[in-house]
Amino acid sequence: MGDRVRFKALGFKRRLLMASVSAGVVSVCAIPAWAASLTTAASPITVVDQWTGFDDATDTYDGVHPNDAGNVKIANRWYPSVSATLD
Repeated sequence: MGDRVRFKALGFKRRLLMASVSAGVVSVCAIPAWAASLTTAASPITVVDQWTGFDDATDTYDGVHPNDAGNVKIANRWYPSVSATLD
């Protein structure tokens, strides 16, 4: 039995918050279309763009992991979607 069926059988609603964080393996341009094709009223998918405005040179300490400035940007991007999901 798939997870979706198990959640429905138990009466749980499932919500997915998806971050687009890199232009690497999966194109960030493809993520919104993928999410739109799978989202439903019962199991909505929200895409949070973490890529736009994030600068590897100034927002990370090693080109990959966020520094304090990067963490602030990430938190500011996540907050509205997480807050709306919890309401």
